[in-house]
Amino acid sequence: MCFFAESGLSSLNLIMNHSKKVSENIDNPTVGDLLFPRNPYTPNQPLQTASTVANFTYTYDDNYNILSRTNPTGTEQFTYDNYDRLTEAQMDNGTYSYTYDSRSNMTSQTFVNTGQTVNQTTYYTYSVDDRLTGYTVEDNTTTPPTEIESVTYTYDDAGCMLSKAVTAGGNTDTTTYTYYDDLRIDTVTLPDSSTVTFTYHADGSRATKTTDTEYIEYHYAGGLVKEVHMDESNHSTTPQVPPS
Repeated sequence: MCFFAESGLSSLNLIMNHSKKVSENIDNPTVGDLLFPRNPYTPNQPLQTASTVANFTYTYDDNYNILSRTNPTGTEQFTYDNYDRLTEAQMDNGTYSYTYDSRSNMTSQTFVNTGQTVNQTTYYTYSVDDRLTGYTVEDNTTTPPTEIESVTYTYDDAGCMLSKAVTAGGNTDTTTYTYYDDLRIDTVTLPDSSTVTFTYHADGSRATKTTDTEYIEYHYAGGLVKEVHMDESNHSTTPQVPPS
């Protein structure tokens, strides 16, 4: 398993809800909530009364798929195929529709905004072992549709991404990746030929990151506690500009 990954797919994570929740409130914490801990024996009883900011209600089908979600701005609706895969989501900003192959890989996502001024479809392709090999975004408001962007990926035998090529506006930008024997990311070469390299401690935690302009050390005490940013050429501490 590679310790570096990038996903070309986006999803409506709120749909993947397996607890059949009928409603929920989002509350503003009061001063009492912020200053004083709740009683561990009655954690659902705050010390002060919270005010409701928003209320959401849900409906479900027999397979626990969310069919609708009502929020303060309206109602979102969702439909599924016989395999419980999301096929359409009517959201506040427009409608998303999805298609899949026989292995349940998403093969297309179409978005049409509420004003119907945007109509785009993203088509996804996969290898025989279900790795994403590329996707193409097309503008459906033209006849025939116009390609906006295309992205292709290559992998090694371990499934680690070796390259990502993005083509848009007639230009192709390629990023390449190399890995250590334990499959941790070693070097990233960016489209402008600059590089980013990484080293690791024996336990696998990241030790350093080096770019063309910066050298970063990572310090741990149980977890990450500090990053030290230094000049790449002489490893002197980079001055930190205080926030304005």
